[in-house]
Amino acid sequence: MKRLVLTSLLVFTFIAMCAQARYVCTGNSVYLRTGPGKSYEPVTYWSGPKEGRPVFLYKGGRLDYVGPTRNGYARVNAYHDGGYDQGWVATQYMKREGTTTPTTKKSKEKKSSKKNRR
Repeated sequence: MKRLVLTSLLVFTFIAMCAQARYVCTGNSVYLRTGPGKSYEPVTYWSGPKEGRPVFLYKGGRLDYVGPTRNGYARVNAYHDGGYDQGWVATQYMKREGTTTPTTKKSKEKKSSKKNRR
C-alpha cells in the first residue's frame, strides 16, 4: 500500500511539473531579462554568430511559464531561433495561448473610425 501511494505521488508530481502554462509573446523586440525588472541585464546568446547579443522575443513566440511572478515580470522558458533560454519577461507582453486579447474601448473606436473613412 505504501509503495502504491508513493508511486502515485511521484507520478502526479511529474505530471504537474510537465504541465507548464503556455503563453505567447504579444510584443516585438521584447527583452528576455536575467531578473524581474528593467534594472536587470538582458539574457544574451552565449555562443554562435550572435554571441554576446541580447535575446529578443517576437510576437507569437512561445513562452512556457515556470514561475514565479514578481514586479510585473514572469519567469519563463522562452523559445527563439530553434532553442530556448530561461529568463524573465514583462507580463504585459504575455498572452495565454489560445485566448484572444480583450477588446478595449480605444480599439473599438479605431475600428469604427476606419469604417467611417471608407
